Amino acid sequence: MTYSVFETISRRLGVLTKSLQYLADKELRGWLKDNEEYKKYKLSWWEAYFLSAEKHPFLSSLDIFLLYLFVTITTFFLDIYRELDFSSAFNTTLLTPSSSNQGSNAEILLSYFTGLWGVQAAIIGLVYPIAISLIAILLQREFRSDTYLRIYLTLSAARSSGSRSLALVILMGAQYLLILSAGTNLPFLWLVLDGLIFLENGAGAFWFLAKTFQFLSQTEQSKAVLRYGVGITWPKELNEQMLFTLFASAPSFKLLPVKAYGDNDTEKEPQVLCMPLGGEEGVTEVQKRFAHKKRFVDVRFSLLAYAVIRWRDRAHASAQGREDSSGNETNNPLLIFPLTVGEDYEKVVPICISRDAPGLDAWDRFIMKRALVFRRPTPPEFGADLTTFEIFDQYANELRFAVQDDRAGSFEKASDAMIDLFVSLIKTGDYKLDSGKWDNYTKLSDYRSFGQRTFYQKWLMFFRDPIKLAADSILKRKDFAISLANIPCQLANCLDIQRHSEVISNSYWLWDNLCYFVIERWAIAVEEQGEIKHDFTTPCRLRAPFQRSYQALVDGIYERWESLEFYLQPKKETDGWEELNTAGADLLPKHLDTLVRAFLAFAHTGDRTGAERMLDGILRWPDYRFQDEVFYNIYRVTHYQTLGLAVFTQEWIDIKPEYVRNDESFKIQVAPYTIFSMAMSNYWKDVCLITFGALLHWCATEGGPHAFPAELSKRIASGETPHPDDTNIRFLPFADAEGVLWAMLRQRMAHTSNSDPFSEKFGGLIKKIYSLDEPRHLSGRVYIPSSSDIRSLTGEILVALLLKAEKRQNNEPWSPSSNFLSDILNVVTTGRWDEATINGLLGEWIRKLEDEKFDRYQPVLLFLLAVNDEAVFKERREAVIKGLKLLSDRITYTRNQKILGANIDNALLKEIGLWASAGFSANGTHPRPLPLSFFKAFEETDNPLSDWTLRITKVNKARYTSPRFEDPPSNEKEWFADTIEKHVAIRVLNIVLSQTSFEDIASISPETFWKYVKAFSEKARETGNSPILLVAISNHPKWLSDWLSHYQSSNRAIRPDDMTVSWRENMPNGYMGSLNEVEVYFTNISEDASFLMMKGAFERVQFHGYGGNRFVDVTTEQVKDSQLLINLKLTWQMEVDIKKLPAVKLRHHVQN
Repeated sequence: MTYSVFETISRRLGVLTKSLQYLADKELRGWLKDNEEYKKYKLSWWEAYFLSAEKHPFLSSLDIFLLYLFVTITTFFLDIYRELDFSSAFNTTLLTPSSSNQGSNAEILLSYFTGLWGVQAAIIGLVYPIAISLIAILLQREFRSDTYLRIYLTLSAARSSGSRSLALVILMGAQYLLILSAGTNLPFLWLVLDGLIFLENGAGAFWFLAKTFQFLSQTEQSKAVLRYGVGITWPKELNEQMLFTLFASAPSFKLLPVKAYGDNDTEKEPQVLCMPLGGEEGVTEVQKRFAHKKRFVDVRFSLLAYAVIRWRDRAHASAQGREDSSGNETNNPLLIFPLTVGEDYEKVVPICISRDAPGLDAWDRFIMKRALVFRRPTPPEFGADLTTFEIFDQYANELRFAVQDDRAGSFEKASDAMIDLFVSLIKTGDYKLDSGKWDNYTKLSDYRSFGQRTFYQKWLMFFRDPIKLAADSILKRKDFAISLANIPCQLANCLDIQRHSEVISNSYWLWDNLCYFVIERWAIAVEEQGEIKHDFTTPCRLRAPFQRSYQALVDGIYERWESLEFYLQPKKETDGWEELNTAGADLLPKHLDTLVRAFLAFAHTGDRTGAERMLDGILRWPDYRFQDEVFYNIYRVTHYQTLGLAVFTQEWIDIKPEYVRNDESFKIQVAPYTIFSMAMSNYWKDVCLITFGALLHWCATEGGPHAFPAELSKRIASGETPHPDDTNIRFLPFADAEGVLWAMLRQRMAHTSNSDPFSEKFGGLIKKIYSLDEPRHLSGRVYIPSSSDIRSLTGEILVALLLKAEKRQNNEPWSPSSNFLSDILNVVTTGRWDEATINGLLGEWIRKLEDEKFDRYQPVLLFLLAVNDEAVFKERREAVIKGLKLLSDRITYTRNQKILGANIDNALLKEIGLWASAGFSANGTHPRPLPLSFFKAFEETDNPLSDWTLRITKVNKARYTSPRFEDPPSNEKEWFADTIEKHVAIRVLNIVLSQTSFEDIASISPETFWKYVKAFSEKARETGNSPILLVAISNHPKWLSDWLSHYQSSNRAIRPDDMTVSWRENMPNGYMGSLNEVEVYFTNISEDASFLMMKGAFERVQFHGYGGNRFVDVTTEQVKDSQLLINLKLTWQMEVDIKKLPAVKLRHHVQN
């Protein structure tokens, strides 16, 4: 196999140059040698022999032609010199022609020849086409795609053995034409070689037929796919990934003796980046031109490291020199190799870019061109382009077809084969680190994927579509969904719980997807039952047959979770979170998350017993139920508003008619939902779970919601546990069910940040209204304070306080004229931000209440308003809306009156003037905008100069009063400094352009443009000045943008031969590059012209000083139509001195 031999030799020679291909092969050889799982699927030597030619089947047949050509030429020359004669060793009557028997010998020779030729032709004409056609028809009938056919053709060596047989037939045809005139020895050697190659081809045909008959069985097909995926495709994919990783991380692997880009420990040290950085930053040091497409295939690190070391030494010395001479900080010198291994490139390709670093010399460029290897792309390997992702996609298609056609047998086989492939790939990815710990190659991020997902994560993604189809078909057949729910359990059973815990943990999202899709299908079924505008976040009782199918599914999920629990580490009383996590029990949070999902499924079916089982599973692990990631998911689920009412589906249906009939028992019946909804809206995790556990338990054992409020109050007051068998969790005694809510509120407010003035005053207001004592901290409780707690808590609590503050008698409408209104106003008007926060909350509630379709079963409207009559409800709602609007107006009015009576803070105005003066100082070190950076001198004077003014109109007075009633933006200081400096720069540029006399040149083309630039540069050199070119934007005129680009191509304007483009370091803002000696800048000018000027023209800028480094005077002006708005007037005095020097204005067309 000529091609394979040359390829192998090329890779082996890589040890001399420490090539990338050699290093990757060495890494993978060690892995494959020690991996027990790979040995199961490794090709034997005879299999490797037959399949080695399948990479390039037609190229591999060339060795037959080369062999015959060599034998023919050698025999011809030896015949000439009489060095070869077989007549003495063999039957001369057959091989040696004579005058007497020449005709008969020729006939015998031809009979041997044609017999062999005919057999070989028959094999080609009959065996291969018939067998391949049979397999193709079989796969088409079984809904197999071309994936199976490609695997079959590869493993059976059909193309290589067929092409070699065809090559023999062609050669024997040529021999037939020459056999009678080829002398004595050559026909004999031809016939011997024909026989040997025929035997080899016969073995290949036998191999082909054996694999064909094996492939007729579906079991053998699955084994073949498994062997192909694990033994052939996965090592190839991993080799490509290894090439990418080794090159991209070459500095980290010490293949290049330089620090890696982004290394925080390197202080001004040279760095190297071996991947594209993006953008056009830097100077192209080395580039290659390709007439045809070339592929980046290898790196000779010995050569590349030599060139990089030479650059590193120069860059280090250069960086120290720049810092010593200028005193300014500089970036780390960076060398970029913007290439990706395996990518194709054409035309002009930059292979090395430097940034903030000295350039490469000619020798370094020569070495780097030899170190980075590009070759023409080889012909695609047949079957090798088939990836593991395509195999998984084929299995996913089979699962989809099986679900659609209701074929349980095919579904089970495809599912098992898919899981077997996944498990084998995970096990094959195992390797041991030098430290003795295990790691896995499947955790590598696939460099071809968006978002850098790992290999095993991408493989798991192929289960998603079959899961959705199974959920959609649950009414037809529930077995598919239950079977897919078993996948995580099968993985946990087949994989090592310690070694593969991350993979098992990530497989649990399959359960999440299944629950989500089933609930989504549940909502569709509800709509089919006649519900209008229903979604999966609203509870509703399902009817048969969907109810039974759904119940079977959630039961199946729970049973599988219980079976998976067997593989977990046993929990000991002495074990804490860290110990269990270290022991591999970090899977437990994922299990609890799955329990929450399964609990949702039970809740939707109205199965209280099943939901209680789920909750018991959560409460069983008290050390884990407080972990953030578990409760984040619980809290996220509550956002769907499914937990509170869904579990009482039947009771909800019962009370709906009673509500419509204005039944008095409505208040009692909705109390449990209200209590739970309030508990779940609180972040107090322990109480949330216990409250919900109590709801489930008592509603299941005490006759449902009708008896719930009294029983709850009784048990809470007595401190009884939610479950008789559980003595670890008890309620703190309270007076009644309402007390539970307000005690929870009190606890919550007590554990927020004491540094928050709003929290303190609001908490004090609560105490004043309810006369609550100091809260007691309960041992074992977990509190999670955060900066958003107050805002998340006050949405309903605020309105609750306002409603409870006014002690209404009977059915008197509510109004905000309560004894506590002054306290509320004091809370929301003393601080700077409280008014906006509280009015925002009030506005949200006003909008909710004004919506006729607003969910009236909110705790505020049901529990606190205690409405049991539709007419009274509407009347009170209007009263509440009116009262809330009045309160909002009162809050705004009170605050505005305080603002109107406050004085402007003059000290603050002086401070703003100082901020705005940051860019005027002559000692400033930050880069100034153009053209300020061109001036030789910045001077301060006490003399009056020309006035310049900038007005910032219609700003809130509250921001500039004493005290300040409105918080300023966080970037206020930087905003004033930046705005004034840029405004001054624009004014100075206008002065410079207006005072300069330009030679006006019209109708400029690229050629004349460059002509005038060169001429002006020469004139500037004669006068001892530096020329500059000012343009409007960085990409106009277009030819200038093309000239300054780092990358030159055929679709860009060609640089003139006498132009040298460079990019200098430590240049002012707006610098684009240099054309010979002319520096190019973009700034705020018209797009229809460019300006050629000399730096010597920029003499001096003078500013009038107001004392204390302040050059800007800030005053205020009252806005006529609003007393709450003012104008800020910023004034400065300056003069600009310009030296009269030649200047040119080059006009050109404005591009669209």
